[in-house]
Amino acid sequence: MKFRLAFIIEIPVIAALLFSCNNSGNLIGIDHYQNRFNTTPHHCMLPAAGSDTSYQAVVATGSGPYLFVGESDEITCMSLILFDIDPDSNVLDSATVTLQLIDVIGTSSSQFALNIHILQTPWEESDTEWGAFSSAYLGEPDSTVILTISELPDDTTDVSFRFHLPLPWIKHWQDTLDAIPNYGMAFTTDASFIAVFGSAESSDQPLLSVYSHAEGDTSVIDRHTYPMHDVFIPGTFQESTSDFLYVSNGLGFRSLLYFDISSIPETATINQAQIHLKQDSTLTFPHWNAGSNLSLTCVSVTETPWPFPEIPYDSLYTGYGLAYGDSAVINITTLVQLWSSGEKQNHGVMIKGTSEAYDISGAAFYTTASDSLNRPFLELYYSVPDMNNGQ
Repeated sequence: MKFRLAFIIEIPVIAALLFSCNNSGNLIGIDHYQNRFNTTPHHCMLPAAGSDTSYQAVVATGSGPYLFVGESDEITCMSLILFDIDPDSNVLDSATVTLQLIDVIGTSSSQFALNIHILQTPWEESDTEWGAFSSAYLGEPDSTVILTISELPDDTTDVSFRFHLPLPWIKHWQDTLDAIPNYGMAFTTDASFIAVFGSAESSDQPLLSVYSHAEGDTSVIDRHTYPMHDVFIPGTFQESTSDFLYVSNGLGFRSLLYFDISSIPETATINQAQIHLKQDSTLTFPHWNAGSNLSLTCVSVTETPWPFPEIPYDSLYTGYGLAYGDSAVINITTLVQLWSSGEKQNHGVMIKGTSEAYDISGAAFYTTASDSLNRPFLELYYSVPDMNNGQ
């Protein structure tokens, strides 16, 4: 048993206080309703149904401004870049790639090895997954460069890495009759931190520079090109379990919950509706680009039973919230009002990271199977017409 006897006795009392409705005239937040006439205020805390769960969706991570490479907090990332290289009959002299370092997640070392893999298969930004481009699939790197971090980037300092590519690669890619077309490169590292580079969608995009000269002429011809496509692909060493509700940007972990609001009268006006979640701080996820807060988005699921692996949802009425410290609060007032009035069917909600396509932050929350004080619940403030008013 997890609890002492005395605590077991207290739990039903606490649960009854938490997950109950009342119409007391001295509610917390009653000032919120004092401008409403001929109504009676109510406060309600409804537990989530026991069907809550998490699943992993495919997230298109090629539209964001960042490329992630490295490992930190059980998350590992690689990035793919495809430069368009035109056929050229000139004599090749050199080829370099320039990457702009935006930030470092974790504790960086002064030097790290950046592995470069020639890709043997086509890919698309919209449906690239870790399983298709894992390190095991890529095999040993085709080249490795040692990059030195002399200083960390900040708001005023740009850190650029410039390194050479083997000329046979460029020659192969320029040859339209070559058996191996140009599918680009994958960048990986065994470093215990994550390097954040600018992508093709940023002002700090990668750059390929090819230098050549015409036969019999020493004049240098330089060609510069930006990526046709690029994408970051996150993976995790952390095995997801049914013990937690996972929300993770990049990885695409989303959580589903259902709250039964049938006890709320159809005539009720929903003044405030908030989902409350408790976070398990023992599970670590990278927190970047938002400090220690994780921005959450809540949308309405449109079908039950939930049709895994692709859950349909309606983002027209979206709720937003933040996970901070060991808690998360998400406002879904408009959505609950639509459920209560019957204008929209209640098939549950999906909670996902607001920055799924361009961040790797995440969190794990307790489920309905957890200890009673950690379970997710919906807190409602609503008012109903006072039928006895004026009589």
